[in-house]
Amino acid sequence: MLVETEIKLRIPPQMAERITAHPLVNARLNGDWTRIELFNQYYDTEDLALDRAALALRLRRDGDQVIQTLKGRGESIAGLSVRNEWDWYLQQETLSLHLLQTPELPEVLRHIDLDRLQPLFRTDFTRTKAALCWQYQSEEVEIELALDRGEVVAGNTRAPLVELELELRRGPQQALLDFALGLAENLPLQPWDSAKAERGYRLIDPSRIPSLPPLRGWSLSQPAGQLMLALAERLAARAVCSSERLYLDDSSSTQGLLQTLAQLSALIGLQSNLGLFSSKQKTVVENLRHELESLQPEDVSAFRTVLEADPNWGWMILSLARLQLQPVAQSVDGRTWLAATQPRNQAQSALIETISEGADD
Repeated sequence: MLVETEIKLRIPPQMAERITAHPLVNARLNGDWTRIELFNQYYDTEDLALDRAALALRLRRDGDQVIQTLKGRGESIAGLSVRNEWDWYLQQETLSLHLLQTPELPEVLRHIDLDRLQPLFRTDFTRTKAALCWQYQSEEVEIELALDRGEVVAGNTRAPLVELELELRRGPQQALLDFALGLAENLPLQPWDSAKAERGYRLIDPSRIPSLPPLRGWSLSQPAGQLMLALAERLAARAVCSSERLYLDDSSSTQGLLQTLAQLSALIGLQSNLGLFSSKQKTVVENLRHELESLQPEDVSAFRTVLEADPNWGWMILSLARLQLQPVAQSVDGRTWLAATQPRNQAQSALIETISEGADD
């Protein structure tokens, strides 16, 4: 079993060439660029038993090599995902069911009738990739940068696929996020939590839309700094969810974007002397609020146009994910800290009410 750590980023199609020519990329390039064709067939039962078990199964043809892969859904924060992956190299392009019956695989597979597996959809694309290497705080770092362009196909339905993947091969997660933040300084890269398999499932079921993950255990009694980080993580997840819904023409996505920015502004205003948020984060949030609030909420395409032209949205989400990896020393408990943050404006009070409703006591 491998543990895959990567960041998925949505990019406008016209921006693809700017990635490979970016100074941060060229400064770390180790070797030559490689271009390959990847053909991927995904399998599941008619009632989507693997999907309900948070698993995805595919056969990939990479030149003459055939790879059978089982992936877990794992966890994702603002496009940074960590998940388990099992790979098997096959002699022919035929699903091998006996490989899915080994004891080290997730126990839930034993309760699925593997004979009912059938091909459901494909993701076929051209991958332009290269290895990037550098030193980060005395550690060796290697990532694979992969630019994928192709399509997702389910029956007679097709959807374009353009995304950037940054996979960590060696080194700390901080280095991966810092590199992504560097690219997002001047490129409109949007963190994307949905894997390629999820896009195939959405072609099968167009009503399927991204949803917020459940709240993980946190409490108002935990240290104030940790409470702030938990809230920042929650808002980062909400930002990614609203972004993805925007590209599915979900009419509620624009309000989701505006609400997220309002709550981020309120959270930054509450930070007092905790020192978690930078002046740039505050400026970016306020500028985005001003720009998006000037649009008509029902004009989904106008919101997309702004996000595809302004790198600040993606940079802001990645910066919230980066916060989760830094140590926070704050002894006072969150409840005491919130009680001390007086007076508050209306947005801050609404945020605290939301906190109180979602927190464990």
